[in-house]
Amino acid sequence: SKKGKVEAPVVEAPKEPEIVTGHGEFSFPDGSFYEGDWKETQGVKVREGHGTYICGPEKYVGSWVNDRIQGKGEYHYSSGAVYTGDFQDGMMHGEGEYIFPDGASYKGQWMANKMHGQGTYLDKEKVEYGGRFVNGLFDSGKSYISVRNV
Repeated sequence: SKKGKVEAPVVEAPKEPEIVTGHGEFSFPDGSFYEGDWKETQGVKVREGHGTYICGPEKYVGSWVNDRIQGKGEYHYSSGAVYTGDFQDGMMHGEGEYIFPDGASYKGQWMANKMHGQGTYLDKEKVEYGGRFVNGLFDSGKSYISVRNV
């Protein structure tokens, strides 16, 4: 007996959601404000690309990825401090410089909002701590010294 040939059902590949991009201004319920690039996927708009975000006395100008501060940017804090450099998932991460309100500064590597890696901290009296930082502390070679909290 001959077996009947069964045809496989035709399955269409799922369609990629359409992505729309643009540039605009957005106000949020908390009074914060964004002006910059965005993308919209399936009716959801997120900050994507370059933009400026202002929330009270704080201001960020730089790169956004999927509604998160990510990449290069500059953040002005309400304390008067300014960070310029790399961000990852909304945190100082990578290379950057943080200038404290009193004029002290740290320039170097960051990890999860802490001085971490090679860097130089210069206090307000211009005393320099240069070298390796671990989880926010300066490695003197003999001990870890807290030079400043960010």
